[in-house]
Amino acid sequence: MYFGKTIWVKPEESRAQQLKTLLHEVAHYYSEGVFQMPRRDAETIAESVAFTIGAHFGFDTGTRSFPYVPLWSEDKKVLEANLAAIRKVSAKIIDGLEQTTNKMARMA
Repeated sequence: MYFGKTIWVKPEESRAQQLKTLLHEVAHYYSEGVFQMPRRDAETIAESVAFTIGAHFGFDTGTRSFPYVPLWSEDKKVLEANLAAIRKVSAKIIDGLEQTTNKMARMA
């Protein structure tokens, strides 16, 4: 959940779910024109990005992501229309995380 400039995660959720929530909200931040696009597009992109990044790093978030995306995308045309944005935002965040991880590993 996002309140102002604060992301709040439920402490009772699993670590994987907390991570997925953070990734979802970060995806909103990195989505170009997020405040101008329909909410169905913004939510479809953010949740799909969260799933993609989780999968890339070995976290399974499908239990929550798979039912969530269809709630917003309504049909696969919405998902298909946003694939380029999903790919772009996922790549940007993954690249940033990997650069940070590599930098930290070199410092250790």
